[in-house]
Amino acid sequence: MNNMLKRVFSAIIGISLCVFALFFNKITRITLLVVIAVIAVFEMSKALKNKNINCLKYILIIYVIGFTVLELLELGNTFNLCLLILCFIPMLLFGFKNSKFSYEDIIYSFFMFIYPVAPCCLLISVGTKENGLFLIVFTFVASWLCDCFAQIGGILFGKHKLIPDISPKKTIEGCIAGLMSFVVSGTIMYFSAKYTFKIQLPLYISYIAAFACSIFGQIGDLTASYFKRYTGVKDFGNLIPGHGGVLDRFDSIILSLPITYFIITMTHII
Repeated sequence: MNNMLKRVFSAIIGISLCVFALFFNKITRITLLVVIAVIAVFEMSKALKNKNINCLKYILIIYVIGFTVLELLELGNTFNLCLLILCFIPMLLFGFKNSKFSYEDIIYSFFMFIYPVAPCCLLISVGTKENGLFLIVFTFVASWLCDCFAQIGGILFGKHKLIPDISPKKTIEGCIAGLMSFVVSGTIMYFSAKYTFKIQLPLYISYIAAFACSIFGQIGDLTASYFKRYTGVKDFGNLIPGHGGVLDRFDSIILSLPITYFIITMTHII
């Protein structure tokens, strides 16, 4: 019971802080997203230490900050995309020149660039856009509702394990319940778009995007679970009491945001 109260209390505090930072103004929103990205890099680097892998975490953080500055200066998405693609070259050169980094260190650093740095940079980029707040809220709501439905479905109906070698507690029934959450989240975000954000979002687009979130959110969760088992850690961190680290809470968003971004921008609202 004490652990449950701790989880509920920290969740209320965490969600309140996130909502305040996201909605207060553009600076607080970008600051929150950058902090999430930086902590995610540190958490993953720390986990990889258990496998004697020394990632170039400071290089990755410099790219996150540099990308953020470019976005705030509105220097153009094409330029920023080229910067991201070319970032592996100086990373390689630095690693090759510095003898304390092995080939394995460089490979895992590149993996960290793909996950979670690149999706976090996309999150930051979206946060700088005029209607970017809506897309961020959409992804958060759809992903977290999926988590809630999956947990409740697993508790009430779970009998068949999904992938026990990766995540022993996840069940097929819970996964299906998580997928069905798109009806609720899609409906909520459709009316939020219409009445709160004053955005004309077709209902079918809202459902498609929410369903994509429920799929890729669970894939992201399983990816994080596999990574934790590979590195031998229970949680990525202890920043959020009862919930673990930043990656433990945002793992579903990291993979769901890019596909949601693609689907919703097809409607030209961002």
